Amino acid sequence: MLAYDQSHAGVLAWSATLLFGSAVPLVIWVVTAYRRLEVRAPGPLMGIAALAMLATLTLLTPVLYPLLPIGRFGGLIWLLVVSAMLPATRRSRTTAAAAAKDAR
Repeated sequence: MLAYDQSHAGVLAWSATLLFGSAVPLVIWVVTAYRRLEVRAPGPLMGIAALAMLATLTLLTPVLYPLLPIGRFGGLIWLLVVSAMLPATRRSRTTAAAAAKDAR
């Protein structure tokens, strides 16, 4: 494996760069979906994001290996649930502002 990695270092670097870059559209989608649902308290989204961030420390210690599937699959399940909950249409700003004004 070491010989393969050393002989394909350029390809592996490009692969890692593209994989990291693919997270940018995902972040944009998550923020957009989160705002469209008008969620006030982030709750579970915080607990999964924090575990996924801690999972990056598995590069330093194997003790944190169990966090990898929690972050990965927990995030995937959250994305699927949010995708299913997205409304088919979006309220206009005037309707949302009027509803907020009436609620006061």
